Amino acid sequence: MPKSTWSGYCFSTGLRHDRVSEDKSRKTVHEQFQNDLELEQEALVKLTSAIAFAIEIGDYGSKDLFRTDPYRRRTSCRLARSSMGIINEVGVANYLAQQINE
Repeated sequence: MPKSTWSGYCFSTGLRHDRVSEDKSRKTVHEQFQNDLELEQEALVKLTSAIAFAIEIGDYGSKDLFRTDPYRRRTSCRLARSSMGIINEVGVANYLAQQINE
């Protein structure tokens, strides 16, 4: 059964909501990073909407919870883009060898 990523929890409704996306199985390292990047970008859009909605309805507890998550997701996007760039420059074998050495 595919896993899902959730964008958060809303105090006003008491339910988790905004299913982000279903996991996609990828075969290569580059495809895995691409999938991660797409999921994180999709989650950022939904988090932005969730923050705006929480402010609109006066749910400042949820807004405060949602505000910390975009930073982590943007960091994850930068890591995925950086890793894909390195793979494009040095090749997947050299990238993986570097990861083993670290």
